[in-house]
Amino acid sequence: MRDLALVIICAGLFTLTALYPFVGVYVWTWLTLMDPHRLTYGFARGLPLNMVVAVLTIGGAALSRERNKLPLDGFAVSVLIFGLWISITTLAAPSPDFTDPLWSRNIKTLILVFVTLWLINSRIRIHGLVWIIAISIAFFGVKGGGFVLLTGGSNHVLGPEGTMIEDNNCLALACVMVIPLLNYLRLHAEKRMIRLAIMGAMLLTIASVLGSYSRGGLIALASMIFLLWLKSRAKLAIAFSAIVVAGLAIGFMPQQYMDRISTISDAQHDESVRGRFDAWQVAWQVALHRPLGAGFDGPRQPKIWNKYLPGVQNRASHSIYFMVLGEHGFIGFGIYLWIIISGWGNFAKSRKLCRGNPDLVWAQDLTAALQASIVGFLIGGAALPMAYYDEFFLILTVGAATRHLLEANLNRRPTTDRTIIRERESSSAEVMSTTDASKLPIH
Repeated sequence: MRDLALVIICAGLFTLTALYPFVGVYVWTWLTLMDPHRLTYGFARGLPLNMVVAVLTIGGAALSRERNKLPLDGFAVSVLIFGLWISITTLAAPSPDFTDPLWSRNIKTLILVFVTLWLINSRIRIHGLVWIIAISIAFFGVKGGGFVLLTGGSNHVLGPEGTMIEDNNCLALACVMVIPLLNYLRLHAEKRMIRLAIMGAMLLTIASVLGSYSRGGLIALASMIFLLWLKSRAKLAIAFSAIVVAGLAIGFMPQQYMDRISTISDAQHDESVRGRFDAWQVAWQVALHRPLGAGFDGPRQPKIWNKYLPGVQNRASHSIYFMVLGEHGFIGFGIYLWIIISGWGNFAKSRKLCRGNPDLVWAQDLTAALQASIVGFLIGGAALPMAYYDEFFLILTVGAATRHLLEANLNRRPTTDRTIIRERESSSAEVMSTTDASKLPIH
């Protein structure tokens, strides 16, 4: 039944995509982040749904009467160069059996970035994309939070099997990143019932982060909330909510959770932390000796790993930074940092454009939410293999789309003002020409 339901839903969404290509960005994002086919058990599990929606979206946009322009800024250029570089490192990788499938998956994420910049170019479209991102991840946050309440937090919350967020730590980080987006949607929801529903989803998603037993997720959550508090217009409300959540966590979660979290202060004697240090050491050595890196998942392959740490259990590079460094070398790592810096620059530019303009409060709140989300990713990702996570790239893309929209509106406004001035001058001249000059007062 799940398989049939998914196929019927996708058939309807694909029809809408053919008619309105920007809808394809929403469908593509949903299929990428939520992986609904992973929740099925039959024939739908292996269907190439992402490929179908990608072809429909790009083909429909190319044939559409709507003439959209692809904005090229530092962020878009950095993503383009990163895509070219990872293609080069993939061709040079010593283990193509592991590298090629990962390249195929990650290059599709970068293509989605450009299609999003191409088609998501209005406030309502940006708002809609934020809803899709939030729903796709909050689904698992709400589900996990309910599981925590039912079990008293005695079991770990895990993500959907076969996805990038299957691991409890990865799911925790994905949930941390979506909480600021939920808060933005709550702030700008018109109906009270919707605001209350979003608040409930936020609380359950936070519970899911706690129930993951992820120490990195907890640190990312604290960092995200702190930045959200700094950027928020409702600092008192956020501070009060954070205190309440912390109190409930301490009072509700079992002792085994407290024992797990207490190991943060004793990381040197933790086996999983030592394994991460080993992986980081190998990634560093690979980058030093291989300018092109070892390709996707290359550093942990035995013939690479054993050159630097023979006899030690090979592990994945549990860090977004060392992951890119070992897989794509120092040049790839530099391009990756360029993506982050240019993306953050878009946030800063948007906040500057919004300053003092009450009509742009929505953009100011959205940018604050995006910044908090990225901070959570950058801190939590320091110990997780999520460098190419779709949500990360999509959040930066929403920031770029928001900036371009604000600048486009700003550039149109002076033209409109000049038109109004010219019309007023023309009207004044006509009045003067029809008025008897002898009757005008002389000063």
